[in-house]
Amino acid sequence: MYKIDPASLLNMKNEIIATAKLAYEKGLISAAGGNLSVRIPGTEYMLIKATGRPFRSLRPEDIVVIDFNGKLIEGSKEPSKEWRFHVGIYRTRPELNAVIHTHSPYATTYAVLGVEIPLITEARNALVRVPIVEEAPPGSERLALAVTNAFADNKVRAVILKNHGVVAAGRNLEEALNIAELVEDVAKIAYNYELLRAIQSISKTACYGK
Repeated sequence: MYKIDPASLLNMKNEIIATAKLAYEKGLISAAGGNLSVRIPGTEYMLIKATGRPFRSLRPEDIVVIDFNGKLIEGSKEPSKEWRFHVGIYRTRPELNAVIHTHSPYATTYAVLGVEIPLITEARNALVRVPIVEEAPPGSERLALAVTNAFADNKVRAVILKNHGVVAAGRNLEEALNIAELVEDVAKIAYNYELLRAIQSISKTACYGK
C-alpha cells in the first residue's frame, strides 16, 4: 500500500532534481532525453521523471509517483514511457533502488556501433561487464524484458541499449549516477585509445611505405 509522508516525498524529489542537474552538468544527458527513478523503500512504488521534462530544469511537479504496473498514484503528468525497464530492474534486483538512463556521447557511440565498451582501465573491477541490449522500441515491453534479463546477472551494474544509450542502477541515486559517469569515462578512454592506435598504425604504414 502506498503511504509516504509529504516531507519524505519532497526530500526524495529534491534528491532526484539534484541528481538530474548533476547528470546534465557532467554532459551525460541533453535536452529532454533520458529518465531516472527511485524506488520508495519497501514498496512496489517509485518516483520517476515525467516524460518530456529536461534534466537541467526539473521541478518537484515534474516527478510523479507510479506503482509497478505503471499506474499514476501521485502527480498530474505522464511518467516516462521507459518506466517498464525501471520496474524490471527493481523486481529482479531487490538491492537496487535507483535507475538512471542517459545518452552520454561516448557510450552512445558504442551503442550505435552495437559494440561492448572495452573495459581497458581499472573500471573493469567496478563494472565487470557492460552488456549490449538489442534494439527495441523505446517504452516497449520487449525493451523492458531485454533490460531486465541483462540485469538478472547480479554483477551487471549498467547496460548499453543498442542505438540508444546507457542504463545504470545503484543502491541509491548517487551510486547510480557514479556508475553512469564511470561508463562514460571508460567509453571515452577506450574511444581515444582505439583512435590513437589507428593513427599510429597509419603512421607506421606511411613510414614503411616510403
